[in-house]
Amino acid sequence: AVVSTQSTGEPEDKPRYCRARYTFRAEGPRELGFKKKDLIRIRREVDANWIEGELQGSVGIFPRNYVEIIGNPEPPAPPQETTFDTRDKPRGKSPIPYDTTSMSYVPKYQRDVGSLPTGNRFKKEEDKENRRLEEERERERRRAAEEEEERRRQREHEAKMEAVTGGGGG
Repeated sequence: AVVSTQSTGEPEDKPRYCRARYTFRAEGPRELGFKKKDLIRIRREVDANWIEGELQGSVGIFPRNYVEIIGNPEPPAPPQETTFDTRDKPRGKSPIPYDTTSMSYVPKYQRDVGSLPTGNRFKKEEDKENRRLEEERERERRRAAEEEEERRRQREHEAKMEAVTGGGGG
């Protein structure tokens, strides 16, 4: 069954864009990396959490919460590093057929967003927490060593006092 994407009454070819709120580093070939403030053309919304977009000829998915959807702004300026002009070239269909109604290009095990790899995006927070826990353990080890040292000194003191007072059997 083919699903129509014209539910809003707007033409399908009217491009929609989003602006990157944060830098997103792609962790796999299906993800689209971008920098803060990049203007990304939205190809489709994969689900409530992921968007498929296009930036400078690259296509991939990225988290929705990294961008602000801005609809249809002025056409984006060509990328700074591009040295050729594409405005003179005819615009036609992509030579690669693309089915926007399925997720067939996404492996079955990744079609559920919950199963998408998280990688080390939250590594800094984990590292902070691990450092905090390690410091806490180290403080506890030092405290235990100080208590043991205090008990040793107390035993030495008691032994000296016993020797001085002759409490050893007389």
